[in-house]
Amino acid sequence: MQRNRPAYAAMTAVDRQVVKHLMHQDTTWQEAQLTSITVKDVPYDVFYQSIGTTGLFLVSYIPAQAFMGSINQVTGVMVLAIVILSLIGFFLIILFYNNVVKQLNILTHKFKRVENGDYTTRITQFPGNEFDYVFNQFNQMVGGAEHLLQSYNHEWHLRESAELRQYQAQINPHFLFNSLFYIISVAHDPEAVTEMTAHLARYYRYQAQKNHLVTVGDELSFANEYLSVMALRKQIRYTLDCPEAVKSQPILPLLLQPLIENAITHGIENKAGADQIVGKRSLNGRI
Repeated sequence: MQRNRPAYAAMTAVDRQVVKHLMHQDTTWQEAQLTSITVKDVPYDVFYQSIGTTGLFLVSYIPAQAFMGSINQVTGVMVLAIVILSLIGFFLIILFYNNVVKQLNILTHKFKRVENGDYTTRITQFPGNEFDYVFNQFNQMVGGAEHLLQSYNHEWHLRESAELRQYQAQINPHFLFNSLFYIISVAHDPEAVTEMTAHLARYYRYQAQKNHLVTVGDELSFANEYLSVMALRKQIRYTLDCPEAVKSQPILPLLLQPLIENAITHGIENKAGADQIVGKRSLNGRI
């Protein structure tokens, strides 16, 4: 098409309206242009540009509805693609959480329980993936630690009991021999022999008990039997004072006798004129 002499041959009505519209445009035709026209109530988008110095122009037009339909179609495809990708991403996030994050949270929770001293905890739910091996190894590790701890506690109690029995064995012969010599020395006095024998019987009956824990009241009764025997042998006086609230407190057996024996050996026998022992236990635990 030429600017000054447009050719109308073989043109449709739309073509002629497009050319007529462009002929009245006050625009520079050296560059590509875009304009819109309406022919018989149908909007068109018109693209036009000059072809070099030939004086010819390339004109193209398309119904605006068809153009916008293509754009809307592309937009719809893009929106659908975004929605599908979002759903796929959401599915992958859920899959990652169930297969990785959730299992790590379970493992962390179990490790914290073990750290707090609960060696009986186990992982019982297996996800059916690589974490099955990790969970099995965790259960074996905690089970081994629990077995070692139980073995250690058992051996510790056995050693403690052996040490206690050894200590008791060291005390009994010394005390028994001295008491028997006292009985021999007072054989002429049946009343003294009877009293000493009764105290010894109660003393050794208490020692024959295999209790790991006794009460303070039991220890005081045992100490009273020991002091009664010592009072007969060494002519000493003694006083035991303890609040009633303390007598029900638990204590290891044979803790008071060594203290009393040391008090007699180092506090009375080595000091002239000393003949009395006073034992008190207060509520704050001091003796």
